[in-house]
Amino acid sequence: MKRKSRLCCIEQARGPGVSPDSELSSAEPQSGERRRQYCFGSFTLNLDSTLLKRGDEEIALRPKSFEVLAYLIERQGRVVSREELMQAVWPDVAVTDESVTKCIADIRKAVGDESQQLIRTMARRGYLFTAPVMEFRQRLGEIPSAPKTESAKPAVQFTWIAMAAAAGLVIAAGVAAMLFRLAPGRVNAPAASEYTPLTNFTDAAFAPALSPDGRMLAFIRGEDLVTLGGAGEIYVKLLPDGEPVQLTHTGGNKMTPVFTPGGDRIAYGVPVTMSDPMGWSTWTVSVFGGKPTLLLSNASALTWIPRSYPPRVLFSEVDYGSHMSIVTAEENRTGSRTIYAVAQPNAMAHRSFLSPDRKNMLVVEMEDGWRPCRLVPFEHGTVDAAGEAGKPVGPSRGQCSSAAWSPDGKWMYFTVDTGNGYHIWRQRFPAGSPEQVTFGATEERDTVFAPDSRSFLTSIGTRQSTLWIHDTHGERQITSQGYASLPRFSPDGKSIYFLLRSRASRRYVSGELWRASVATDEREHLLPDFLLQDYNISSDGKRIAFVNISGNGDRSVWLATLDGRTAPHRLSTMDSSRVFFGADGQALFLGQTSGDYFLYRIGEDGTGLQRVCDTQGRIW
Repeated sequence: MKRKSRLCCIEQARGPGVSPDSELSSAEPQSGERRRQYCFGSFTLNLDSTLLKRGDEEIALRPKSFEVLAYLIERQGRVVSREELMQAVWPDVAVTDESVTKCIADIRKAVGDESQQLIRTMARRGYLFTAPVMEFRQRLGEIPSAPKTESAKPAVQFTWIAMAAAAGLVIAAGVAAMLFRLAPGRVNAPAASEYTPLTNFTDAAFAPALSPDGRMLAFIRGEDLVTLGGAGEIYVKLLPDGEPVQLTHTGGNKMTPVFTPGGDRIAYGVPVTMSDPMGWSTWTVSVFGGKPTLLLSNASALTWIPRSYPPRVLFSEVDYGSHMSIVTAEENRTGSRTIYAVAQPNAMAHRSFLSPDRKNMLVVEMEDGWRPCRLVPFEHGTVDAAGEAGKPVGPSRGQCSSAAWSPDGKWMYFTVDTGNGYHIWRQRFPAGSPEQVTFGATEERDTVFAPDSRSFLTSIGTRQSTLWIHDTHGERQITSQGYASLPRFSPDGKSIYFLLRSRASRRYVSGELWRASVATDEREHLLPDFLLQDYNISSDGKRIAFVNISGNGDRSVWLATLDGRTAPHRLSTMDSSRVFFGADGQALFLGQTSGDYFLYRIGEDGTGLQRVCDTQGRIW
């Protein structure tokens, strides 16, 4: 399926005491209200002027066809039945299916969609608008570049949809590099701001980096976006309107590009092997292209320490097992010294961000998921036997995956997921309270300040995972909203189970359990009081063993019947990650003891706990 999107400039503003979710609405747009538009592909649909445009060209479309198109776009990613369309577009008129068919044909002819790339006909079910869509609203009478002082909700919907070839997941990653300007006269205040798009690709652009002089933008372009980076290639472009140039052609995952101090090369992380996701090396490539060269092995998220001679770098290093520490050294690793080591044996200090005065650093940590970021003294940050140095900063229950400092060093910025997706937060240094900077339906990843100190770059978009089934009748969509994961068929093949993300959790995979009928797509919510990380269905299809995540983040193994006739009961309180059904009324699970995972066996009545093997180390 082709993927194309046009990014639009989005301005947002919030006044004191105004909720970010506040919104004005009316049947007819009046002065000061919002003009609603949708962008898909090269087209713009304006709901208030009832115009469809390709660029500046107006596309003729009959009124009812326009209404049908608008209705489908507003429900992008969801199957809309003919009956629903007839009730919505012709509420007081008796019409037949032929009216809908003619409107769909009219729309496809107008936008050149004869191959059904934008609007798919779902046999016996209706229609599905599959193209990526961005919605934006601008107040009437305002100049787009003018700073705002009124409240406005940043209404953005930007979703990529792709189809899996079997019962599986669709990962949506519509992300673009955006410039976020803080309000004039309020350098450190997010009360008024505007977005300026810097990329316009059909796939994702993420992990932005600025050259020291602020004239060049580097980023990763690809489709497989994850919190550490993603599969893609390194690109560079001159700002503001230069043509993006691809610098690497190596394939595979990459992470955290950064310019060298001279601005002539870009350094980035590459996994050592696909089978060893912990091992990363740092490579560099010239901004003019050419063959990449290895800079440092076993070094990731590398940055240069300013005003150091000889030049020194700061990076993350795997020192044993999966444990990662923050290390500083010269570019050839001479004078290597550990700055910060996490106390837990399997924890990872994945990224570090040095303050402008070089006295402190922000550290991004992980252990079975992202932790809150940590503020650590740069020169005296090494952990001691009593525990970890420094202190947590940012939202206390959030997943912090990236951080930054304002150029004056007075503010700390964080990329944090507190349960509603990743957004930018900030906190005054050294002891302010966390406050949210960006809001809305999109997610924002990474923060890179521009030399003017009034702007920062971020990646903005959404990720969605929808469940599809492929069988002899073709493909059909099971879920249309939210983030679905871990799909598994029942033993008889009549049902499919999956997790649907619902509540804040620091785990990579978590959600509530749902069951859908393969024949009818009818869905049922199971175990509503539990948040699951992993689960397994018994061979008879009657029981489920699962790892439950409690409110304080603890994980334990439970057993339940799928018909709900008996209450779920806990098998083990040991911190666990995976669970399976064994033979003879037993369950197997991966449990953690003293920081290491072992395989355990336990009876379904909770008795007979026994370690299966004595192999120590991290088991995935």
